[in-house]
Amino acid sequence: MRQKFRLQATCRAARCDLLVFLDADVQLKSGALNSLAEFMARHPHVDLASGIPHQILGSFWEKILIPQIHFILMGFLPLKAMRSTLDPGFAAACGQLMVIRSAAYQATGGHSSIPSKIHDGLQLARHFRASGCHTDLFDPTAIASCRMYLNGPEVFHGLSKNATEGMADWKAIFPMTTLLVFGQVLPVPTFLFMLASNSGFSLMHWILVGAGALAGLLPRLLIARRFRLGFFPGLLQPLAAFVLIAIQWVARIRASSGRPSTWKGRQYPAP
Repeated sequence: MRQKFRLQATCRAARCDLLVFLDADVQLKSGALNSLAEFMARHPHVDLASGIPHQILGSFWEKILIPQIHFILMGFLPLKAMRSTLDPGFAAACGQLMVIRSAAYQATGGHSSIPSKIHDGLQLARHFRASGCHTDLFDPTAIASCRMYLNGPEVFHGLSKNATEGMADWKAIFPMTTLLVFGQVLPVPTFLFMLASNSGFSLMHWILVGAGALAGLLPRLLIARRFRLGFFPGLLQPLAAFVLIAIQWVARIRASSGRPSTWKGRQYPAP
């Protein structure tokens, strides 16, 4: 909380029209700040814009799970509705990279308005929308990069620490679990089971299950190609979705039992 108030004081002292917020592990390429300023100039109604930098993936679990951030965002957020309404329910942002108009930041109270929140990118976007400010997303893949986590345990702890402010919120976890289980986890294994089975399945069964398996894999593979996240890890989307669901439920159960989340030696109280 003290860090957010210090950040707020620093931003009040800034004398510029735009504020750029970066995580410490984000690397900007030459001309990145100009690109951010040009985006805001092309969208004068936008007060907060955010994007997911190109993710550098090393370990197995990084390659499997980090692209789920892109998948959930692109697969379940209706971008047209997000841009045509100020409903906080359509808010989306990545705290790794945000550009914000200074006047809007001061008027809304900035980070000091969400002192107890962990997922500050998402929560700040929600607060901006509730305050009547427009938010938007952009693709910074070409101008910024980041290695978010370094190994499997970091991925699991990192994704779970702020899960209850996103997918693991009580309002979201049941519908998201249902969508992921039936849309991502089951179709491909069902298709593989049919291939390995000696049972006689009708042509209609093959068409329906095959279409389901393709529909489950294709979005992840297209996202992997678009954001340079690796093609072959995308083939393990059923495993990735299953583990993501498990992480959300572990975070939900931990929060419901009052157990704090721990990240880099700091404890975050259960919401």
